[in-house]
Amino acid sequence: MSQDNFFSLPLGTQNQLHSDRWTLIDQFIIEDMAGPWEISYESITSKPLLEVISSKNTIEGYLGGPCWTNSKWDKNSFVKYLNPLFYRSVQLEMDEECIHILPCEGSWDLSPKIYEILSENEIESEKSLEDTTQEIIEKAHVLSDKDEQNLSQCLLNEIFNIV
Repeated sequence: MSQDNFFSLPLGTQNQLHSDRWTLIDQFIIEDMAGPWEISYESITSKPLLEVISSKNTIEGYLGGPCWTNSKWDKNSFVKYLNPLFYRSVQLEMDEECIHILPCEGSWDLSPKIYEILSENEIESEKSLEDTTQEIIEKAHVLSDKDEQNLSQCLLNEIFNIV
């Protein structure tokens, strides 16, 4: 799987939405980037991936978000793709009631798609985005808490402020 496909998930067909490699998580909004988080089994929209997850006690993967969509020309039509703004390594632990999403070592990183977009548009930030990711998240949390705003919107605004 190429890096482009890893950070850009197809939303086109039912087969693509029911992958055994990724899933949308229904009714899941991250209000605290620190974690851990809990989700219900029903929130996993991909049944093949749910079967893989359910057959194991623990599984490692990535959590991404917030996300935006874009379209790409593919064969004879445009296909929509879902792209995470941030991602991090996580461990999923299953019990009878829910799935626990536990952050692994490390922290949130900006998706390579962000760097690609900035490069394609010849945009350079004053500060290194790699070095300011945690600062972006912390500032977004403060603004979200202070003004009771959506954390996703605050994260996006903070990235625009840095760029």
